[in-house]
Amino acid sequence: MRRFVIVSLLRVESNSKRLTLIRSHTFAIYGTINALRNPDPEKERSERKLTLNAFLETYNEGLPEQFPLASISLLKKFQLASPKLFQDSDAWTLDKHRKQFMDWLRVYIRSNTPSNMVK
Repeated sequence: MRRFVIVSLLRVESNSKRLTLIRSHTFAIYGTINALRNPDPEKERSERKLTLNAFLETYNEGLPEQFPLASISLLKKFQLASPKLFQDSDAWTLDKHRKQFMDWLRVYIRSNTPSNMVK
């Protein structure tokens, strides 16, 4: 859907009460005004589509010490356990998959740890 905005600069002539068109511009607006803002590098980073290996590296980078690190085998198990997250493609994004993987990993570790070792 296209929307058009006409921006005009008008000057009022004091003697004749007449408006004179100085300049007129028409802009086609696609989407929202947010496109005119400066790009957000953090948002772009989180929404960027990544390969499995790139996601692994990005996920583990800067992860707090108390969180378990991801591995290729864990990511593949998560991918099999969560097929709805990968219906569109096999691409990974931090925005869509990071939190889901963290939650899944916590449950996966608990369910595969002997009960006497769970804190």
